[in-house]
Amino acid sequence: MKSRLARSYGFLLALTSAAAVCMIWMSGHYANLGVLQQQQQQQENAAYASSVEDPHVPIALSSTLLLSVPAKSNWAAAANTFTAGDRLIHTSTHAAYSSTLARNHIYAAYNPHPNDGRPAMDEVLNQQGEIIGDPQSLLDIAIVGFGKAGTTTVMEWLQKHPRVSMYPKEVYNLGDKQLAKFVQKLYMLRSGKDTIRGYKSPSDLTLPHVAQDYLRKYWPKTRLIVGIRHPVRWFESLYNFRIQNLPKTFDLSTFPTTDLLIGPCREYSQNVCTAKGEFALHLFNLGKTLGEARNVTRVEKTLYKLAKRRVPELQYLPNPVFLYDTSQLADANETRAAAFRRDLSTFIGLPMNDALSTEIPHHRPGKLRSKRHQDDLDAFKIDICSDLHVLVRRDLMRIARTSSLWIRRYLLSLKDPTVVVSSPEYFDTLMEGWMDDPCGGNGTNGAGVRILQVFAKAEQQGTAVSSTV
Repeated sequence: MKSRLARSYGFLLALTSAAAVCMIWMSGHYANLGVLQQQQQQQENAAYASSVEDPHVPIALSSTLLLSVPAKSNWAAAANTFTAGDRLIHTSTHAAYSSTLARNHIYAAYNPHPNDGRPAMDEVLNQQGEIIGDPQSLLDIAIVGFGKAGTTTVMEWLQKHPRVSMYPKEVYNLGDKQLAKFVQKLYMLRSGKDTIRGYKSPSDLTLPHVAQDYLRKYWPKTRLIVGIRHPVRWFESLYNFRIQNLPKTFDLSTFPTTDLLIGPCREYSQNVCTAKGEFALHLFNLGKTLGEARNVTRVEKTLYKLAKRRVPELQYLPNPVFLYDTSQLADANETRAAAFRRDLSTFIGLPMNDALSTEIPHHRPGKLRSKRHQDDLDAFKIDICSDLHVLVRRDLMRIARTSSLWIRRYLLSLKDPTVVVSSPEYFDTLMEGWMDDPCGGNGTNGAGVRILQVFAKAEQQGTAVSSTV
């Protein structure tokens, strides 16, 4: 009996030892396999680099991303290369994977041509990702304002035209001071001398004005498209949009009430606040009304004071601006709708015989949810006309009235040729409508009284009371 137990114990011991040896061998084998695979990938990359006349020039875009981009004589090789994360995948080496990538990756349509009118990327960026050449030809148009004012609708409308190539997602690189990444995305837009290339970033005109500084320096001829909306309806749309897109795990009861969102955005604001709708301030920061003397009027100083902001050091932004109100995207008047289509087409560089489509796609933003989850979200969305929101509506009506007056009597009255609106008389009527509370005025009739008095005094004197910055 003892001998039988001893033999069983010895067998189990031997089996355990063998398993341990096997585990050690397997770990070593897979470690070696990983090294071999890494070496093989390096060899493939080296072989590919040596097979082209002018290898890819590495551009460091961040501490974790090293992207190879086409050098001047390497356009053809780049046409067969897709980017995925921080790795270059060559179609001939990874045919199976690249076919999936071609279907799904947003850069899959990147097909540069040696005669597409753009400089090679290594003529624009150096190896440190700094701009060394002129990047103006990379960017023709930009939808830069404002969020919840039809920017996605306009982007999709432009993208429907065969000559227009818009980056498919919002681009925040300029505001984040990521110039190299921004330029890289511009090179992913469609090739062709006649192609009109652009991007959308509705926050590029709001504070801080980092993006505007880059546009002024590197893309002063890029045509800017800017949408605005009655601040009361704009805020309601923004608030409900944020609710709709909250993570499923978010505690809806902790979302801030509207009275806590008056003024600048704070940590708890969920990027919703009335300051984002200070359209007069944001447009004033373009510098279009400064003139050669770089003067800021008393009216404009008061705008900043009421918004609790200091008047910044401003510079003139030379970029042409097409300004529209969201109501113009759904105008039932066929004559005005045709004029809007014609004017925007001309602004972005399309001839009348090849204008934008007559059908404007009306995009409904926000994530789709299950019925149960949607019911939960809808319970926390707001009706801005409810008495619960009279405080925030009062601030929004101050913004609406001051923006209406400043846009009509300052920005547009100067007749600056770089500021374009479609159907000016109708646009003026829409702006005049901002003087009225769309909810009927209950509790907001006195909003903006102080700034209205400053406007009235300036008009009585026959000119704006000005003082140099």
